Amino acid sequence: MIKLAVPYTFTSFIIPKLVTQILDHYPNVLVELITGSYSFIEQCVESGKAGLGFTRVYNNPRFEYTPVASGTSLCIMPREHPLSRHHTITAELLNGLPLILLGKKSASRKDIDAFFMENKIKPQVIVEAHSVDVACSLVANNLGISNVNSVLLKGGDYSSIVSKPIIDLPRYQYGLITHVGSELNDFESELYAKVGDWMRHLLN
Repeated sequence: MIKLAVPYTFTSFIIPKLVTQILDHYPNVLVELITGSYSFIEQCVESGKAGLGFTRVYNNPRFEYTPVASGTSLCIMPREHPLSRHHTITAELLNGLPLILLGKKSASRKDIDAFFMENKIKPQVIVEAHSVDVACSLVANNLGISNVNSVLLKGGDYSSIVSKPIIDLPRYQYGLITHVGSELNDFESELYAKVGDWMRHLLN
């Protein structure tokens, strides 16, 4: 069995392809999928509920990380939105626009909040969302614009929206985590390495 914890955003596109790869190469493996936020994924890996989890990489001594992909912050908008004419998005362009923001109180959200503060802009937040799927759905229905990381945007089919890079926001690294205290057998080590390779291929 492989117990894999991943963001819900990946379930519609990345995960079916990944599970296909796993079962093609290891037909006797049972795959258990757990979905949720990064903090939930980390809790699952630390508690042993999941053996392997996908999350944003940062300095946390409780986990061992295997880098998988890195991504930039993107502004997402309906295809007909006036901002779609721009190649890049600045803080000034976002001033006064209805925003759907993700990850309240998360580390990446703190970077977004600091981005607005440094540019002396008070964001007009109309929805606090906790899923890229939700944010993309609201954007597609013309309720506002949002920001998501390019890695997570690859996790689904979002053909009804367009994305443009946001200037002056940090690049984030994403990867697979195992609990630092876990002892992997040879099969688990091989399987986890393969999952990393397959996810790296799907996300890059």
